[in-house]
Amino acid sequence: MTLRLMGYISRLMQETSARLLSGILRLSQSSILRADKYILELTNKARPINMNGRHGLIIDEKFLGRDKKFVTCVIDAYTGEILWLKEGKSADSLEEFFSELTLEQKEDIEVVSIDRGNAYLKALRQHLPHVNVSFDPFSHC
Repeated sequence: MTLRLMGYISRLMQETSARLLSGILRLSQSSILRADKYILELTNKARPINMNGRHGLIIDEKFLGRDKKFVTCVIDAYTGEILWLKEGKSADSLEEFFSELTLEQKEDIEVVSIDRGNAYLKALRQHLPHVNVSFDPFSHC
């Protein structure tokens, strides 16, 4: 699989399931998940966080399979760019992200979208108490 195809698959995985993509792209679900996982890991290692001019975030978890379980994703709410990834799906998964931000960068963030679980809300209240929180209407909690 080319890097370009894996990137395309990873972008599509933000909107749909591996099962559905498998039928559309005629690739196995395991290949879809492997490509998505590879791009997510590559994105996380590729560059430092650039928070300049960012005012909205989406924080969500993504299932990577039995071995790695979940990864917490921080995404720019306006561009869809993946900003940061960390294994796990708890408030602790966000500690390193928030510790890398300056006070100015934190103050620039105006809104954050999360699912209805309490883990991310706890981290937001601790690190970004001023933000407006938007709850994902499609969360399963």
